[in-house]
Amino acid sequence: MRLRFINIPSLLAVLIVFCSFTLRAETDFFFEYADTQTPFSSMHSSLETKIANANSVEQRVHFSLSLASLYLQFDRVELLTEILDELATLEINQSYDTNALKWHVFEGYRFYSLSQYVKAESSFKQAQAILDALNGSKEHLAESQIAYLSAVLSMYNGINDAYLQRYTKATEALSEVNSIANENDWKVLSGLSLYYSGDVNYELKNYEQAEVFYQLSKQMFTEQTTIFRAVSLMAEAQMINIVGDRKRAFFLLDNGIQIFAKMEDISSLAYAYLLKSYFHSKDGNDEEALTWIAESVTLREELNNPVAIANSYVHYSSLLQGNGFLERALVYGQKAADLAAQTDDLAGQWDAFNQYGVILSEMGNYKKAFEYMSKSERALLAKARLDITSQSARLNSEFNLAQQQLENEFLDEKNSLLQTQLEQQRQLQERQNWIVFGLMIFTVLVMLFLCIIFTLYRKNKRLAILDNLTGLRNRRSILESGEQAFAISKRYKQNLCVLMLDVDNFKLVNDNYGHAEGDKVLKFVASICKEALRASDYVGRIGGEEFLFVLPNSSEKEGNQLAKRLFQNIQEHISQAGLKVGEVTFSLGLAANLEQCNDFLELASLADAALYEAKAKGKNQVQTYTDEMQFKHKVEPTG
Repeated sequence: MRLRFINIPSLLAVLIVFCSFTLRAETDFFFEYADTQTPFSSMHSSLETKIANANSVEQRVHFSLSLASLYLQFDRVELLTEILDELATLEINQSYDTNALKWHVFEGYRFYSLSQYVKAESSFKQAQAILDALNGSKEHLAESQIAYLSAVLSMYNGINDAYLQRYTKATEALSEVNSIANENDWKVLSGLSLYYSGDVNYELKNYEQAEVFYQLSKQMFTEQTTIFRAVSLMAEAQMINIVGDRKRAFFLLDNGIQIFAKMEDISSLAYAYLLKSYFHSKDGNDEEALTWIAESVTLREELNNPVAIANSYVHYSSLLQGNGFLERALVYGQKAADLAAQTDDLAGQWDAFNQYGVILSEMGNYKKAFEYMSKSERALLAKARLDITSQSARLNSEFNLAQQQLENEFLDEKNSLLQTQLEQQRQLQERQNWIVFGLMIFTVLVMLFLCIIFTLYRKNKRLAILDNLTGLRNRRSILESGEQAFAISKRYKQNLCVLMLDVDNFKLVNDNYGHAEGDKVLKFVASICKEALRASDYVGRIGGEEFLFVLPNSSEKEGNQLAKRLFQNIQEHISQAGLKVGEVTFSLGLAANLEQCNDFLELASLADAALYEAKAKGKNQVQTYTDEMQFKHKVEPTG
């Protein structure tokens, strides 16, 4: 079979060459690897080799900026930071050329990714100043390249404005970028502007509109721009999970995950795992949700982006809390709060502080819980103020635009109608201002109401479980803790030790020195008790001068060691207590035999019997229960 050669007209050949140059020119700035099909590690290794073998500073800078472009596409902020710092040592950020322009854009993107939006805005302004200088000189860049770089800057400024709550400005900027990109057939930039428009609508909770923008961005990206299409696919799945068919959301997300894994895009993969955890959580499948969020946390800790890590930690903490793993939930809740505090992301701060406060409250640390609830409230109010200010500015802008349009349209022939409509617009603006003011007042009242509720809840919680005089657990609380410890010990065949403590000759203290001095003695003994405990132990006042200790996973030997610490501590601190009583002693009864007891109250009664034995043998000592001892009285539950 012979091949036939087709003679392409010269004009068509020139057109093809021009088109290929135009498409390539777009990806030469910031998106060099948009159409790559090669995994991250291969491209990364190749570029590092080129940098190491560079023959000049110019070559090194060129390949380093190319590497920065790779990091931007794969959202590797931790690596982008390193390469920018290396380039800064060469002082390229101090010049007014294309390299400096790129450096400041990359730096702005880095701050944006870390939710440091004010710093990002400053970097983009510096890049704009360099671009203006280059545009004025006409020596370094062609007019089309100036236009393209200006559009890139407008896009990043736009999405950064959105996270500074300037939604109207962000929407206008991204819409203009998309229009310019379409006119010049810049498909990557057009797709990105649509994607970021989806992000803005997501921030505004316009989920259906966000889904449309993400679908449009996916369609705009070519088949070769694999990563960008996959990211749009993932964002579309997230919106569908909120407002649509969750099965389809899982299907789209799994397709994205396959692409991210193949391309080694671990940043997108970490976010995809987080979304998959959310999806399973919404379906009530907590086991799968915990599995996937753990994967996301592992990857994000490797990436070392504090904002992304905090986002995963908040969800992980919430899932752990919901499944009863309070200690681990507390750890991740604290980590999320600490990381969120370092960013400008008010929504992230509100979420992280609130989650940590809820866990602290559930763990009984009400003082710290209130502190973080207050921080959460302040972040929410700050965001609400910015949102309301932005909304007010948008309404005012729309009003002014409508007013100008009316003045231009009816200036000559319908002046009277114009005045009427302008008055209506002014009234509308006044009503809108009152609505905005009312929303602000309502938000403040809601926050105050929540604070009052939380304060009352904290006080009631304290009254419910603590003894007012000593600050230890009250009778009801210590018996409930004992019952729980008994059940766990029985189930898992663990040791459980119980001690009953009674202050010796306490009636004589009250009779000779008064009840005020007796209360001081009880407080002193309570402080000695708390100081001697381990973190896992419990102690409470069950009445008068009697105290009950519950020591989970402790043997009779360990119970006796605690008793020794109590006797030692009281001798060491009695002189510093400022008591009128010259000496304070107490007797202890110990029981650690679970086998013969049916419930905790029975075990506590054995300790009580041992206490009576200690009293009978001269007080100021500890006695361990034996079968020869008789019950003096049975410890009864609180009704």
